[in-house]
Amino acid sequence: MTTTFYIVKHSQTEGNIGKVIEGQSDSPLTEEGRRQSLALADRLKDISFDVVLSSDTMSAFRTAEAKKPKLIIINGALGVGKTTLAKRYASEHPLTLQIDIDEVRRQISSWREEKEMSGMLSKQIACEMARTHLLSLHDVVVSQIFIQSEHLEKLEAIAQACGADFHEFLLCIPREEAVTRFVKRGQAGGYPDGFRPGGLVDLGGREKKVLQMYDDMMAMIAQRPGTRVIDAQEGNREATYQVLLESL
Repeated sequence: MTTTFYIVKHSQTEGNIGKVIEGQSDSPLTEEGRRQSLALADRLKDISFDVVLSSDTMSAFRTAEAKKPKLIIINGALGVGKTTLAKRYASEHPLTLQIDIDEVRRQISSWREEKEMSGMLSKQIACEMARTHLLSLHDVVVSQIFIQSEHLEKLEAIAQACGADFHEFLLCIPREEAVTRFVKRGQAGGYPDGFRPGGLVDLGGREKKVLQMYDDMMAMIAQRPGTRVIDAQEGNREATYQVLLESL
């Protein structure tokens, strides 16, 4: 029986850039080092290893554990369960960053009064959060209703630049369910008629706003053939989640 050994030097570190003889001291991988680790992981992906041994320095450990991160987009109508699935994925995949762009927006002061500017800023912030985390070689999952392709294209470009896999999903429901799903979520949140007073949907026309956002989303998705569509059956989130996992 033949035993094959693979000996790999750790990827580039900050100390390497400074021409420091590190020995057992440690310094983090550079951005180029993280790219090198991903390239190594891709090169060795079809090899089944019995044992992987690493020194106890973080640079070596990070090189050894490197895997291609994923940027996962979960799009869908309001109230369809996007964030619930995103949180589930993050809870089952340690060190995943779960980004809810609406939550980011709510951290910006006067976001309701400055809705256009706060909307733009929250998307920019989300992009930078995703970029930073992907470069750390960990997954990112973004849950949001996207009605314009521009932001999706930017996120896809970030994934490509970071050496990450890009996965875009649409949780699909019939148009006639869009309002009822939204209202049920609002009622579960303590709003008797399903609409939060003073919220963007409440101020934007309520049912009419929900349907307009649905229509805009579907029109945009028609221009993105790479989107994987999942039937989001009401009351069966487990099945929806398993379909998402199997598609990754």
